[in-house]
Amino acid sequence: MLRICCVALLAALVIPTPSHAQTNSPKKRLVVIVVPGLRADDLREPWLKWLLERVPLGAAGWMNARTARSADPHSHSEQAAYLTLGTGSRSTAGPYARIVNSETLSRLRQDNSRLDHSVAIGALGDYLQANGLTTSVQGAADDTSLDHSGLLIAMNSSGTVREDLSDVGNWLSSSRQDWEPDPAEAPYGLLQLFVGDSVSDLKTDVRLVIFGDIVRADRYERLSLPAIASKQRTRALRQLSIGFLIADLNRKPNPPHHPTLYILLAPCPADSAPACDRLAPIMMWGDGVRPGLLTSPSTRTPGLVTNTDFLPTVAAYFGLKPPKGAVGRPMTVVPLPATGKWEHWWRRLRRLPTLERIAGPTPEQWASMHDRWYSQSRKQSVFGGLPTIQALLIIIGIVLAGRRYPTTQRPNDLTTLPLSILPLALLILPVFSPDSLIGSGGLLAVTLLFAAGTAYWKPKIAPRLAVWSLGVLVLVSTLDLLTGANLMRQAWMSYSVMEGARYYGLGNEYAGALFGAMMVLSAAWLQGGGIKRWPVVLAAWGFCIAVIGLPAFGADAGDFLGAAIGVGAAGIVWRRGRLRARDLALILAAAVLLLGALVLFDLSRGTGEQSHIARAIGSGGILNIALRKAALNGYLLLHSVWSLGLIAAIYGFWRLWRGAESRLGIAFDADRGMRGAVTGLASGTVALLLLNDSGIVAASECLMLAYAGLKLLTTKAQSADDSPVTSSPAA
Repeated sequence: MLRICCVALLAALVIPTPSHAQTNSPKKRLVVIVVPGLRADDLREPWLKWLLERVPLGAAGWMNARTARSADPHSHSEQAAYLTLGTGSRSTAGPYARIVNSETLSRLRQDNSRLDHSVAIGALGDYLQANGLTTSVQGAADDTSLDHSGLLIAMNSSGTVREDLSDVGNWLSSSRQDWEPDPAEAPYGLLQLFVGDSVSDLKTDVRLVIFGDIVRADRYERLSLPAIASKQRTRALRQLSIGFLIADLNRKPNPPHHPTLYILLAPCPADSAPACDRLAPIMMWGDGVRPGLLTSPSTRTPGLVTNTDFLPTVAAYFGLKPPKGAVGRPMTVVPLPATGKWEHWWRRLRRLPTLERIAGPTPEQWASMHDRWYSQSRKQSVFGGLPTIQALLIIIGIVLAGRRYPTTQRPNDLTTLPLSILPLALLILPVFSPDSLIGSGGLLAVTLLFAAGTAYWKPKIAPRLAVWSLGVLVLVSTLDLLTGANLMRQAWMSYSVMEGARYYGLGNEYAGALFGAMMVLSAAWLQGGGIKRWPVVLAAWGFCIAVIGLPAFGADAGDFLGAAIGVGAAGIVWRRGRLRARDLALILAAAVLLLGALVLFDLSRGTGEQSHIARAIGSGGILNIALRKAALNGYLLLHSVWSLGLIAAIYGFWRLWRGAESRLGIAFDADRGMRGAVTGLASGTVALLLLNDSGIVAASECLMLAYAGLKLLTTKAQSADDSPVTSSPAA
């Protein structure tokens, strides 16, 4: 008996007794309201006034809804957007996935197995069930046939939402109600209304509510007259607002409080939105959400998140680690400053605290963010670095250089100087350009024509203008990367919010332009007796390369390595006069060590701040990244217009080396500064081509810009008195 008492006493001391806070701690709930078909202009509608009054109480933003690239023409369908939310990885699906059954699951696995990355069908459902969380789905977006695409978000790998939910087969029994006296006036004769328990139901941990009236009106718009279509959409928006009101009135305060997070989102842009629009509205309020703009480490842009951030956000809300191999990052909130822009900067300079707004964005501000990004992305898509124009400028310049003219002025630089200043123009002009696409194009055209006219009428200053523009390009780009890449985000030769390939840091287009500019500037600064300045030039380029590679600034490992290899090869030639085979091995070893140090620094940071390379190391996906880069480069080589620019630049360099109109070959043999620059350019271009996922883009822009600069430095551009523009190379 004494032994039993001792054991019981020891157990009481060793085994912790649950505290009162633990036993009575409320269980978190998540309610996701999916509103397919919601557009930016709907946010300004008066019928959403009550709904949008919740925005100041929470956070709002826009979600990039890009899905996987696929040969299937339906790869960007609504079903692909639903599936991407549920898998946490860009997925592909088609209208066949409106109904989920064994045949659908088999086809989904087959289609997504052909992608260049892994997709776990049913990842969110499996993850929630493995952690003891229950889910349910209510509502649908039926039209002439059933549309239960909402299942693709919350289903598990078996295609079910909850194995213990007996009524999941008939979702619409409690969610579809006749709202108008004559439902025949509704799109497809179907109406839906939230009941209170649909939104505020606390019986399951995760609740998905699909509101299909807006998307039904959107689909029916092309089958009806404009006045009727407008009336149907207005009625759908009104029902959404009233449904939220009913849910709010039916919420019972007497039962034990459950902290609840609400997420309202559209899975993808509406069918009636422009084809290039890939932004969908998203809003969060409730437990732990402060007013402001939604963002995530995936975008580092206030007001912008990605659809792959949805799954990690759900995991983070319940205090769980993100699933292994998750691509996105948990969403966070950035508060809005209460002061004006200039006062905000004045406070920062004076180191005074910045006041924060106690409210989130207004509906007008929320919609205006989309309009601004859409306008910006249209310009980036139309101009896009103008690779075809750059290639044509090279070819036209070669043709003009081979012709004889009766006057003493030869228009050799008529096309070369515009080509030299184009990257800087595409970086700076968006700040001053009008909103219209035609006005922006006109401003760019005037700038290039002015450069061409200057090169024709004042040929002596063309090389000087080219060197100055390239120097300003490197300086401004480096400072921009150090201060948040605000210019890079809106540049017309850069990444796009709509494309979703890159949201911050340095893109491949400007990475190639910066390295090409470095080599041209080196050739200009180290001519003749200037070779003694090579340590200073090497140190300056080393700093720029570090900014390109650091995750907090440029965050571009491929371009970092390519530029480091090129500058290293140039530095050896500047010091010794030639490059040996063993020097190449030393350069590669140093580049690998630099990359290793960069990766170690990246791994030391928090999971939410790590780049995709550091996360791939943790999940064993480095080989997958390498294969994806090689596959994308092979595709771009055969399908991208940048390949045309690469071919034109290579041919232009051959003409510069062998043609009678230039002195590049002579300068290479006689001038060590030029020799190092050309050697570094060749080495770095090959490295950029092999180490980047869009190496064709980086190598093409690098060679086209370097061709223009070196041609201006080495070509005998004659003036009226037949005097050379540039000084002769030093022996």
